[in-house]
Amino acid sequence: MKLRKSAIGLLALSIGTVVSFAGALSATLAWFAYSTTINVQMKGTAVSETEQLQVGLKTDITFSEQLIEQYKLVTVTEGTDNYVFAAPGTGFDSTLINYYLQQKGFASNTLIPVTSKKYDLGDNLNLKSAPVAGHPELNEVAPQNQYAKIPFAFRVVRTDRLGNNTYAKDQNVWVSNAKAIADGGVGNVYKAVRVYFSGKKYESDVLVDNKFIFNPSASSTSQRYTNVAGLLNLNNDDYYDMYDGAYGVNGTEIVYGDYDGTLPATTHIDDDTAIVDVNGTGDTSRITTFTAKHMGGNNVYTSLAGITPHKANFKTLSDIKPSTDANGFLYGGEVVTVTGQTTNAIADLEATIYIEGWDHSVINQEAEHKFFLGMTFEINRVA
Repeated sequence: MKLRKSAIGLLALSIGTVVSFAGALSATLAWFAYSTTINVQMKGTAVSETEQLQVGLKTDITFSEQLIEQYKLVTVTEGTDNYVFAAPGTGFDSTLINYYLQQKGFASNTLIPVTSKKYDLGDNLNLKSAPVAGHPELNEVAPQNQYAKIPFAFRVVRTDRLGNNTYAKDQNVWVSNAKAIADGGVGNVYKAVRVYFSGKKYESDVLVDNKFIFNPSASSTSQRYTNVAGLLNLNNDDYYDMYDGAYGVNGTEIVYGDYDGTLPATTHIDDDTAIVDVNGTGDTSRITTFTAKHMGGNNVYTSLAGITPHKANFKTLSDIKPSTDANGFLYGGEVVTVTGQTTNAIADLEATIYIEGWDHSVINQEAEHKFFLGMTFEINRVA
């Protein structure tokens, strides 16, 4: 059996199916209080005359007959699961994705930055909402309307000369390219965009769950985690937040988030300091959520030596994209999902798209900046 590479992809620069996300930060509050517009578009192109990518959603909501007719949708039932697909080789319109998100209560036109808190590769994702200034003990589950969760489904459709369709079974699906960029090159909030994938892969011929956070803007030399603890200036008053006596010791700076180890001793200072960078952002030129002043007359942390912040671990494109051999066969990398072994041969891939609030790029100065996200999915095609 001969195999050859077939790009069935999601990115404007590739032949295949395009998925793009666009957003514009629009609020003026610090950190988790931003709102981001999201627009999702998908377009499909035939891979060959007889083999096409079919893209859709796994859904428990009903698409009206009007929508089915208007967008030429194909409905499929697999056991107790229901799917709706665009016609082979055609796009899955953004209107349909937004309709699904709205019906399910997910973000359809705004994203509110949240946090995964501590995350180890392979874990389930449990997003948390904003911390509240002065209250590090709060640990609320993020409402669904603060992020987008899209249950993508893929099929590889083969059509014979008589017009009969069959579907390629047991095929690996990779993300071979991805880009998160600033619109017009302005701003850095795109660096906070994360995609959590929940799919399948084979390990020693056994099909297992494959779950991980993907950072599409991180380079191959980037650290592969986000620290989710530190000092914060959440009330935007130029100073790192302090306890007011209700929780903790009055006049002592607050360390938000989770960490291991023991906090170092505080230092009492009489006068305000210049801007300091306790969180390691590398920038002391401006007041942000992560860089601020120590307030005079209080007990402050001049460093956080002695603790290890918990980490939200992620993978980069260099970790997950496949390699290609001399014959164009894809291998290695990180398979994100696998087409099924049933007649319909559906590949499920749940993608949760969110903004990680502990990323140092999520600051007031990024308000109104836009980002774009695109991904290319690729498979090997069996001849």
